[in-house]
Amino acid sequence: MTDTSTKPATPTTPTAFKKGFAIMPCSVQALQKPVGKLITPDFDHTRGRYPFLDLAVHECFTIPINEPDLDIKALRTTASLYGKRHGRKFVVIVHSHHELIEVARIA
Repeated sequence: MTDTSTKPATPTTPTAFKKGFAIMPCSVQALQKPVGKLITPDFDHTRGRYPFLDLAVHECFTIPINEPDLDIKALRTTASLYGKRHGRKFVVIVHSHHELIEVARIA
């Protein structure tokens, strides 16, 4: 298996825009994350700052690292909570070489 953590991810062309964020295919690093066990959701809603529920499997949105009021710990927590509530799996990856944070749906 090749170590992709040292290779820069190549930015791709957005496929859609939701809540002001570009939706695009996720990076190789996100595809290599383990999925684990998922639960079946019993409800769904569309409120929130980030478009977690608009992502299909293997899609992502990116946030600039220098975004005002951005807390990476809070973003990771939000991604985890959305995943547990809606039966999905998200991963948050910091690409410092591109100055971006990638939020990808992996399951």
